[in-house]
Amino acid sequence: MTATAHLSAPSLQQLAPHVTPKVRDGDLATAQMGLLAVGVVLIGAAWATGTHFYFSYLVGYMGMLAICLGALFFTMLQHITRAGWSVVVRRLAENIAGVLPFMLVLFIPLLVGFGELYHHWAEPNAADGVLEGKNVWLNTTFFFVRVAIYFAIWIGLVWFFRGNSIKQDETGDPALSLKMARVAAPGLLLFALSLTFASFDWIMSLDPHWFSTIFGLTYFAGGFMGFAAFVILLARWLGAKGYLQGAITTEHFHDLGKFLFAFMVFWTYTNFSQYMLIWYANLPEETGWFLRRAENGWGSIGTILVIGHFLFPFAFLLSRNVKRHPVGLSIGAIFLLVMHCFDMQFLILPEAGGTHAGGHGGAHAEHATSATGAHAADGAVARFTHSFGDYLHQIDWADFGCFVGMMAIVAGLTLFNIRRTNLVPVRDPRLAESLHFTNV
Repeated sequence: MTATAHLSAPSLQQLAPHVTPKVRDGDLATAQMGLLAVGVVLIGAAWATGTHFYFSYLVGYMGMLAICLGALFFTMLQHITRAGWSVVVRRLAENIAGVLPFMLVLFIPLLVGFGELYHHWAEPNAADGVLEGKNVWLNTTFFFVRVAIYFAIWIGLVWFFRGNSIKQDETGDPALSLKMARVAAPGLLLFALSLTFASFDWIMSLDPHWFSTIFGLTYFAGGFMGFAAFVILLARWLGAKGYLQGAITTEHFHDLGKFLFAFMVFWTYTNFSQYMLIWYANLPEETGWFLRRAENGWGSIGTILVIGHFLFPFAFLLSRNVKRHPVGLSIGAIFLLVMHCFDMQFLILPEAGGTHAGGHGGAHAEHATSATGAHAADGAVARFTHSFGDYLHQIDWADFGCFVGMMAIVAGLTLFNIRRTNLVPVRDPRLAESLHFTNV
């Protein structure tokens, strides 16, 4: 009995008795059900009234899947580095990642819309030599097999890390931390491979002729940035409800703000690397993807991403004071989640065809060109205005509605997980270090 006590980590009640360890019975239930209801209503309305529902749904699904996968990555990253500062934040990440089993169910509409989304390669033209060469990978049977493999990896990793973390709440066994640290290394390798190929299958194959070996990394970078923004807002909201006060402090938000800033920059770096190499090589089989995103209003969204996904948040979040200010950091997080939505639209919707690919882009482009005149700055503003007007003319409300609806569902399911577990790993051996963490 004495030996067991020496091998057990001290509990949250011993270290910080003023911190509430668990959500009170019945509390947050209304918020949970309200979020789920909003999500179902928005996605149902998009299905009933949207002009290209499956593409709109893919925007929301891939945007929120990236955030859930970012939470899984954060969890494994903290274990493999044996980080102490993040222990009080890690349970939130575990509960966000815990939505991944539900994401398998939410993938069903994409299976229903498979023929509309991926008909380019599912029913290839026999004379298309490129698709003939890619048929070994891009075929319907193997596609469904890979879906099962990806989710088996992700759900298995969630089950292992979240399950052992919750188990440690009961036993206080430090050996579980060592066990999770050891599994994190191969887990991260499986995670990297599965996320990369999933992004190839579910987004890049919308244009089966195009390819980019860095595409998976750009998707991951935006997703992890989205996770950092999501967990910041979730922790702030829980704090306003009276939870995690005294556990997650300004010091932890400061570090989460660093993650938000760093992966916003990393997203920019990976996207620029992809664009620069393709622009320099100037090969038709590569440049066509960017050409479609320079026409029919999408050029304005590219400009918005350059400014809104990098230049503005870089200047705004660079300051240490902003990352430590509750309102300033929350504004930055909300803004970057909006940019994450635009990023998913930019990746997916130009391949939708019909309304998105057609429209009046040519007329607007000619008007914008004639408006340049002698003033380059005025001409640039005019071109952007007309291009953005064309984007608004083509976009459907469901392209935003599905993203917001999917975010509401993920937030509701996260609250479902939060209400069933302790708010922090209450007997993690590094809990004391996390509670007393201070930035230098």
